[in-house]
Amino acid sequence: MFTVVVANDWLNDYWAGGNLKQSTATILTITGKSDFFDSANQEVKDAVNEFDEKGYSHHVSILAGILLAIATPITGYLIHGFIGLLAGIALGAIILRVFSIRSFRELNRLAEQMSVPYEENYEN
Repeated sequence: MFTVVVANDWLNDYWAGGNLKQSTATILTITGKSDFFDSANQEVKDAVNEFDEKGYSHHVSILAGILLAIATPITGYLIHGFIGLLAGIALGAIILRVFSIRSFRELNRLAEQMSVPYEENYEN
């Protein structure tokens, strides 16, 4: 969790950078302002705040899933040898899917959805 607190901006760029930059570029194109958050309506502010709030928990889930997926096969091998290694790989794949991949997809979905309220309100 300390890593997420210290490197939150970097993790946002790393996990959802493309979608986040695309949403930001769309918003800046529509508003033409660099202070779009202050001039935005409440729906847009809520979308940005939701990304910030949920982004932290998704970063923790992604990193925890990766660490557990690595540690599970090693622990299985140390406890039960080759059979433990195979069981650890299977369990690690499930953990990676449940924690990391799901959170990665949700984080990118939130980044994509950030510009939707602007697009709906300022469509011409």
